[in-house]
Amino acid sequence: MTGAAVPTVAVIMSTYNGEEYLREQLDSILAQEGVNVELYIRDDGSSERTSGKIYTRSGASSRC
Repeated sequence: MTGAAVPTVAVIMSTYNGEEYLREQLDSILAQEGVNVELYIRDDGSSERTSGKIYTRSGASSRC
């Protein structure tokens, strides 16, 4: 018996000054079970540290 292929879900996320909520959002998206997640993030010129946190997190997780 062969197992069913795991579906891939692409998530497109846009951020703007969302540093306060970013960790919770990423944790929630990456915690999904039964799917492979492809996460694409675009920062729209945040004036705080959102883009830096995205960059840091992408190196911290093999799922990013």
